[in-house]
Order: sequence, then C-alpha cells, then structure tokens
Amino acid sequence: MNVIKDTIKDSVYATALHVKGDYIDWKAKGYDWIMLIQNPYDKEFEIDDVFIDSLSKLKESELLYSDEGVNCNDSVIRMIPNGLMNSCEIPVRPASYAIYAVKKDKNTDSLCIYIPKNDENKCKVSTEIKILKNRFVPKKNIFSFFGVKDETPKYEITIQRVFPYKDGSIYYFFQGNDRVTYKYPVTNDMLGKTFTVNDRASMKLMFRSLNSGYQLTLKETEGGV
Repeated sequence: MNVIKDTIKDSVYATALHVKGDYIDWKAKGYDWIMLIQNPYDKEFEIDDVFIDSLSKLKESELLYSDEGVNCNDSVIRMIPNGLMNSCEIPVRPASYAIYAVKKDKNTDSLCIYIPKNDENKCKVSTEIKILKNRFVPKKNIFSFFGVKDETPKYEITIQRVFPYKDGSIYYFFQGNDRVTYKYPVTNDMLGKTFTVNDRASMKLMFRSLNSGYQLTLKETEGGV
C-alpha cells in the first residue's frame, strides 16, 4: 500500500478535535476517510517518515475496513468513511487522539494523509477515578481473644474500577512528621472492592497516580463499622 502526506488545504482538512461528554467531535471537509489515531495519554505523536513507512506495510483492506482498528507503531488506527459521522464514542480512556483527513489519489493509487499546520487536530482524554476513604474505629468484639478491643483507627478504601488498568498505576502512602511511608501499589484486583488500611497517628493517608491521565477524586467520610 502506497501512503503519502501533504499539508491541509481549504478543500481538504480535519480539525477542531475536542471532547464532548463520552464522545470526541471534529470538523472536516473534502475527505474520503477520517484517520483517528489513538495513543497513550502522554505520548507526543506526529506523522513522520517512520510512521508512514510502517503504515505502508499494512494491507489497504486491513486498514480501511477493520472494525476494531489496526495497530501501527504502538498506535491504534481507525478509519471512518466520509458521510458516516463527525464524532465517535471515545474508545479508550485515558488516551490521546489525533485525526487526519485522508483521500485516495486515483492517479497514483495512493492514500494521501493531509497534515494540519497546528495541533487543533489533537486532544487528550483523561479518566476520573473516584476514591472513597472512610475512617472508623472498630467496635468491640466480645468473641475476640481475651475480649481485648482493637482501638486502632482504620480506613475503609474503595477505588472505582476502570478499564484498562495497569497494576500499580495508583498507589497510597502515609505522610507526616517530615517523613513518607512505603508506597503501596493498588492492583487491578483491588479496584471496585473495599479494603482496609490501619491508620497511623499524626500521618495522613494519601493517594497518587503514575498515569497523568488519571484524575483522582477523593471523598472522605468518618464513622460506621
């Protein structure tokens, strides 16, 4: 498959990519297909000669008519025919996206990708992850060993499940008294479930993410259990 690139023209372009709820919208004109390219959230993407070379090695039918999209140099490409839509449901969060107008050059039998002069064809889509943190003191258990009451304050933690998720992308730790404890990674199996963490005196339980596309939202409560 022969692939070439050109700069956008007044008659052929794809631009104004933006997030609208669970969809991404764009403006386009004069194209045969919209090429929607999905990348990791922090990846800076450009259509360079290396990408064009890898794209040229794909079968044209595979690229143009795949329902799930095709992989190319760690990017996922979806081709959207003209007249089908000027928006689509966001396939994956978090991720960065870019769109390009594509036309078939009948004279050379090539696919021509039209490159914008700015970044208005790109956007980033983050994911909000809700975390519930409930602090409580366990009630006395009359059947516990020697009837001793465990008065150590604890936290019930519930972290919203997201997909896809890589183990350790979110972690928690205690901070205070000019020191920070070990960072405890959150695995995929812990998401969507409630787990318990012992409180530490004069230290604050905190959460962070290694993925800048995750926006952590914390709700704190106290009591119960």
